[in-house]
Amino acid sequence: MKKKLFLLWMLSLFCFVQLWAEAGIWHSSINISVNGESVEYGITNSDAFVGDSEFPICFTTSVSELKINSVTVDVWKDKKGNICGGEYNVTVVGASNYVFATQKLNITWESEETSEYGSLNQVWKNTEGAIIDVSTLSPGIYTLIVEGKMIGSLSNSDDCDDDFIDQTISCQFVIENEASEEILLTSSMDGFVALSVVGEQNWYWDNDYKFAKISGYKSGINYANEDWLISKSFDLSEVNSATLSFTHIINYAVDMPSEQTLWISTDYVQNTNPQNATWSQLTGFSYPNGSSWKKVESGEINIPNKFLKENVVFAFKYTSTTSGAATWEVYNFRLATSGEVKIPIYDVKAVANNTAYGTVSGSGSYEEGSIVTLTATPFDGYEFISWNDGVTENPRQITVTENVIYTAYFEEIEKKPACQDYYMDIEGKFGATLKTALNNIIKNHTDVGYGGLWRIYKETDYKDGKVWDMYSTCNWTYSSDQCGGGGYSDVCDCYNREHTIPQSWFDEKTPMKSDAFHVYPTDGKVNSIRSNYPHGETNASPIGGKALGKIGSSSVSGYSGTVYEPDDEYKGDIARTYFYFVTCYEDKLSGFDKNNVLTGDTYPSLTYWFYNLMLDWHREDPVSKKETDRNEAVYKHQKNRNPFIDYPELAEHIWGDKKSSAFYFNSTAIKDIEFVKYDVFVANGRISISNLNGEQITLFDLSGRMLYSTETTTSTYELNVSQKGVYLLRINSSVTKIIVQ
Repeated sequence: MKKKLFLLWMLSLFCFVQLWAEAGIWHSSINISVNGESVEYGITNSDAFVGDSEFPICFTTSVSELKINSVTVDVWKDKKGNICGGEYNVTVVGASNYVFATQKLNITWESEETSEYGSLNQVWKNTEGAIIDVSTLSPGIYTLIVEGKMIGSLSNSDDCDDDFIDQTISCQFVIENEASEEILLTSSMDGFVALSVVGEQNWYWDNDYKFAKISGYKSGINYANEDWLISKSFDLSEVNSATLSFTHIINYAVDMPSEQTLWISTDYVQNTNPQNATWSQLTGFSYPNGSSWKKVESGEINIPNKFLKENVVFAFKYTSTTSGAATWEVYNFRLATSGEVKIPIYDVKAVANNTAYGTVSGSGSYEEGSIVTLTATPFDGYEFISWNDGVTENPRQITVTENVIYTAYFEEIEKKPACQDYYMDIEGKFGATLKTALNNIIKNHTDVGYGGLWRIYKETDYKDGKVWDMYSTCNWTYSSDQCGGGGYSDVCDCYNREHTIPQSWFDEKTPMKSDAFHVYPTDGKVNSIRSNYPHGETNASPIGGKALGKIGSSSVSGYSGTVYEPDDEYKGDIARTYFYFVTCYEDKLSGFDKNNVLTGDTYPSLTYWFYNLMLDWHREDPVSKKETDRNEAVYKHQKNRNPFIDYPELAEHIWGDKKSSAFYFNSTAIKDIEFVKYDVFVANGRISISNLNGEQITLFDLSGRMLYSTETTTSTYELNVSQKGVYLLRINSSVTKIIVQ
């Protein structure tokens, strides 16, 4: 009987696929009356059909009668308006190994109705008036199958009797004990916590297929792992008996009874190393064959009496070795009991370190396993720094496992100087002098430490909740997807820390090694491909896939070696990073490598071919919001800035077209300053200055280009201006506008 059912089921599924291929839109829905209340489940061929490996839950009930009242099938009309008829059967399949749990009912046609799809419905009724009796079924998950033979083609033929097309739709229903615990692992981790004891892999929730999943196999390699998927705790003090059941799939199995196991504990402390607790193994459940991706129901697993009257947790333990690593998928974990399951209640308090600085929300009493959101809201003039456990995420979500107090630390906002005040000493300078003036401002910054980069990346390199990677389009999650110098074999395996200026060029010394202005989070594989090659341009093909950029021989005059060319979107970012680096570490460059990029001197510091290429990138890819936001975020931690993001024109005044012209923040907006000590008279193209005593006099045009400069030796000095216009006169450090008419 089982074999026949399976063959019928597979034939129905095959014909269903044929129906999809031949027809336009069709719609089927199951109308079910459960204890007098209607539930409807429907599917159309525009939806994804998931086959026999996964069925949606159509309803859950604890009543002892399940009435199947009707099945409605919307079908196509042919050209003559004929309705294609047929006969349908309703079957209930048990949770274990697809054994029939109930009788099969015949369904016959009763009436016609107009469909919302513009066709006619055929309404099929259980004309026998029979009731599917589930009173003898144990609590569990069952599959409701509606299968039938539809008479007539769904093509545009003239008649309905051309061929026969089978149609099958299915959903699952749950019969639960009145005192049963809710189904877990059906749409998310649902209170389960994943903990990795050994290895890089770990349990995670697969949103596409809706199950918890673990595999020690990655990119062609088997890894040694010990990973635990641990439930919230259950208080069984009022329970007389209890059983567990779950659905699982195992593939590429080696030794299932020892590598894919189920455990129970009475002394496990949530979110701690499970090896520190006492565990007892639960056995006697059904395993898949381990090599066919076949879904299998565990069957009911009796909880030993010694664990009743206790607080318990359950855990799926997965192990793998370098010789073999299975894939294990688990869902529909369910605890059925006779008696009441109590869930512990814990108090969560969220407070501010100072009530004058801000407020915190999220306090309350919650069931164990609840997900609670804590939000810290600073008052004006203050900012949130972190929680007492070091977490900087705000708002943040916590899983309730104990009584706990979370303190939000607020601080008064440091009054950052205005940009022009921060760079006050660079006005009027150009070329090497301007570069050195910038060096004096941005050097001696706070070193966040190499490990500290992981922590601040969540603020400095943020894009839609993920890591912003300039070397790939991979979708990185902070912390969980990071890796050090290895742990990857392909693009998108993990992200690490990329030194735009390679560490080998400065002997891995600090603070260069951990300067966030040139150390970015990037894909580990692309970082490895880039190696310590300089950035440049090449005619090579793109790396491809989700990797960004190219690697190949330089196509730029002046250098023929291997280069890494970044994506066009980020070329300006890279250029401004190099400008920052050789400016910030100007006084250390003599100790760095002298190569095809770095010259080892304080100016120009970069080789001719390279700084001209960087200037091109700087001009073609202007400063983006990503850069300005990152500049602010890094400043918060390092207390210095990248001046070439704040004032992009500085690059021109140091290496570019204006390297002989002085820089001013906004020369046309400079206000007239009254020279208290000096008398200035302008007439007929002549500027006369008196009351001098050895001052430096400099004249600029409004573009900042220096026209004339001298150090006076007399008390009166005159200079002639041949063209009419507005000029800037500087005497020592004082500046005023001069209008020559």
